[in-house]
Amino acid sequence: MRSLQPVLIAVAVLFTTPLRADLAQGKRCLEAGRLDCAIEHLQIAAERKDLNGQFLLGQIYLESAQYRDLEQARGLFLAAAEQGYAPAQYQLGSIFQQGLGVPVDMAQAVAWLTKAAEQGDVDARFRLGKIFQSGEGGVKDAVRAADYFRLAAEQGHAAAQHELGLMYEQGQGVTQDIYEAIRWFRLSAERNHPHALHFIGLMYKTGMGFKKDSEEAARWFQRAADLNDTAAQFELGMMYQRGEGVIQSHAKAFPLLNAAATKGHVAAMFHLGEMYEHGRGVHQNLARAAELYRKAGDQGHVGAQSLLGLMYWEGDGIKQDRDQAVYWLTQAASQNYIFAQNTLATLYELGEGVAQDYTQATRWYAAAAEAGDAASQYALGRFYEHALGVKQDYKQAAKWYQAAAGQGHSDAQSTLARLYESGQGVARDMIEATRWHRMAAQAGHAYSQYFVGLIYKLGQGVPKDIDKAQALFLSAAEAGETDAQLALARLYEDENTPLFQPEQSLQWYEKAAEAGSVVAMQKLAQRLATEGNGAEGLAAAMRWYARAAEKGSVSAQYHLGKMYLEAPYNDTAQALALFRQAAEKGHVKAQYEAGRLHAQALERSKAEAEKWLVQACKRGLQAGCDGLREVTDMATP
Repeated sequence: MRSLQPVLIAVAVLFTTPLRADLAQGKRCLEAGRLDCAIEHLQIAAERKDLNGQFLLGQIYLESAQYRDLEQARGLFLAAAEQGYAPAQYQLGSIFQQGLGVPVDMAQAVAWLTKAAEQGDVDARFRLGKIFQSGEGGVKDAVRAADYFRLAAEQGHAAAQHELGLMYEQGQGVTQDIYEAIRWFRLSAERNHPHALHFIGLMYKTGMGFKKDSEEAARWFQRAADLNDTAAQFELGMMYQRGEGVIQSHAKAFPLLNAAATKGHVAAMFHLGEMYEHGRGVHQNLARAAELYRKAGDQGHVGAQSLLGLMYWEGDGIKQDRDQAVYWLTQAASQNYIFAQNTLATLYELGEGVAQDYTQATRWYAAAAEAGDAASQYALGRFYEHALGVKQDYKQAAKWYQAAAGQGHSDAQSTLARLYESGQGVARDMIEATRWHRMAAQAGHAYSQYFVGLIYKLGQGVPKDIDKAQALFLSAAEAGETDAQLALARLYEDENTPLFQPEQSLQWYEKAAEAGSVVAMQKLAQRLATEGNGAEGLAAAMRWYARAAEKGSVSAQYHLGKMYLEAPYNDTAQALALFRQAAEKGHVKAQYEAGRLHAQALERSKAEAEKWLVQACKRGLQAGCDGLREVTDMATP
């Protein structure tokens, strides 16, 4: 609706003859804000069918809270409109459009607005443009909308110029023409239309129609923000946060984002929440951050929903509530937010905060994987490979590993390489295996670095290069890859290479042993026991053999048993127990030692001695056969 003041000016301009006393007095009372006086005198003018009196009195009944009477206003506007008075026709059309005191009637609204527009009423032309643009009342016509916007724009209507610019930018109702769009945006901006100022800022920011220029974009956003444009306040706030086109300043970003958030800008609420959460540009306030995330989350902002879920998970700023955490993550995941889908899938896979449910985990990994998330594609591959929530299917596993590997996911690349090595889900192909291992190794994947290091060490498919092998083993070993630590220890142990470094070798054997490598434990124990390290070395060797023996290594059980037979331990009972453990698992030398000890004074058990010596002899150990003859001879009278 139009305000009274501009209308009074228009009425004054329309008069080309002296005002009658009642109309003139009514106008003076209106300007003085004396509405009772204005009504009294304008009523007389209206009763004389003076269209100006009718119109002004109608405005009072429409806009005054004290004297508001929509039926009277409509009747007065109708009387003036039927006399061809364009401002009254505009107001009457607006009344029918908005349903002020009458049911909404778009046919009547368009009819009266059209009459006003045909007389050049710029507001009527703009309003008709909006009606046909939106399809309000069931008639959507972009061409007619553009025509009305053009008429109003050519009369200098800033909002119409902005709308016409948008139509040229989008090619709606007119042939798309970015330069014509810019022309109208500029004309609108010259009249300080905030949306036009904002849009020109966007065009500079994105490089659409202009050369991309962040500094120029910031200047346009600033002009729009100064006029309280919400979107511009948000854009400028984000530019200050990022230091884009302006010197980075969280302190300057805060009031801009706060202003936009206060007016309901959802993304501004989210980013303001981040500022409160991390204390950027404002004192940290986790409770306030959670409040903003909730407001934005309630309006569907997936980032806010996810971060609120994480805050509930950790109990940051709000009482820890795992159910609420899962709820908010599910809200975001249901809107196809990949981060939330992957996070939710991980919780279901691990059974954290929810009952472990591989089916649900598969559902969310699959959703994120289909959307192209490499981490979820890799996880889904794992599920198919290991039959977690789905039937084992190596082809499906290979498919998803391939998808993730193609995006540079190094774990997927390395795992895909292993499938090509074994021929599971794909045709066995060592060339492809090597190719994927190389890619994973370049990305820093430790096992693949070890694998490629082996290739260079052995010269398989590549020229033999011990230095490259050493570099790859070292990188993987430092990342904790046990096989690489073991390979590096062996490399430094080899006297036939220029890399021979026995002390370095011992250190890497120890690291591999500490990481749980049974082979490394035994090698370390062997080195410590035989390289003249004295009593301390022997004790350390015993410890490492014992750890390997506990892990079921029959070789370690045998060697530990041998050490118990010797000084300073001399513990044949312990030695026999270890020999028997190894003998029962088929260790031929342990079988011989068990048989030999049983034949001696320890237990004097001929049956046990024969049992173990027979097995050692059958497996080709000559000492076992000799020992068996001795036991047999001893038993003969």
